[in-house]
Amino acid sequence: MPRLFLTPRFPVLNFIVVFAFAAAAVTGGVRPAFAQGFGMSALESAYDDLAQYLEEMGEFSPEDWRVRIGAAIGTAPDYSGSNQYEVKGLPVFQVRYKDDLWIDPLGARFAVWSSDCCRLLAGLGISTGRTPDKDSRARLLPDVGTGVNFNITYEGQFAKYAAFRLRARQEFAGGHGGLNLSAAVGTILRTDSVRLIPEIAVEWQSDKFMDAYYGVPVSTAAATGYTPYEPGSAFETAALRLTSFYDLDENWQLIMRGEAGLLLGAAKNSPLVREDGDSFQGLFGIGVLYEF
Repeated sequence: MPRLFLTPRFPVLNFIVVFAFAAAAVTGGVRPAFAQGFGMSALESAYDDLAQYLEEMGEFSPEDWRVRIGAAIGTAPDYSGSNQYEVKGLPVFQVRYKDDLWIDPLGARFAVWSSDCCRLLAGLGISTGRTPDKDSRARLLPDVGTGVNFNITYEGQFAKYAAFRLRARQEFAGGHGGLNLSAAVGTILRTDSVRLIPEIAVEWQSDKFMDAYYGVPVSTAAATGYTPYEPGSAFETAALRLTSFYDLDENWQLIMRGEAGLLLGAAKNSPLVREDGDSFQGLFGIGVLYEF
């Protein structure tokens, strides 16, 4: 098991990280899973939202290069729709060049067009896979591997401290092969050292995505004990998120993230959710970043 990310310079931070791990470890259904990483669904939630954009509002002219690295720990569902949570560790990083290029664990995004209020990004990224625990019936369903997607994002500011994001993501290699559409609105509350970013988001998924994550093929229904199910395209999730950034000093930054999501319609009615899971999907994480 790797060490927790601790630093003698900040004993309070050490206490927070250890406490977050200990609290999560005693939560019912939580299983340590450091070797598996944080999981792509949690990575997407952490990176693919408005928080990074809102943190940058009013700071659209950074130095040519911005490099941040760090580590995080948190809890997230074993798979989408599961009621079993895992404690997971995650190395995190972000490389940014001006307002033209962003690279993080989800891939690379390029600025195609920008103005004082908005910007249009295009990129190549990594899509979520499904890796249920070995004790779950979901492991008997067809695998959903990690995939590669092409994505387009339009995001911008529509009030002094508010922003929106519209995103389309089409997977073209591996994984589920489906299309994802998402929309989010959020705001930012600032002090000299703290940013609090509440946000609300909804996601629509194509039939390929929904069938891959929530469907039960006739060919595997008997082996799993689930009723055959073919959900088709639908709105999948609505979520409330709260992200906080706290500047410990000019280089170190503490990040905390909480999310309360609710599966909707066809996703909520899947046998994986009704029989073995939960339509409520929560996430909590805490980490530190060092900026060079």
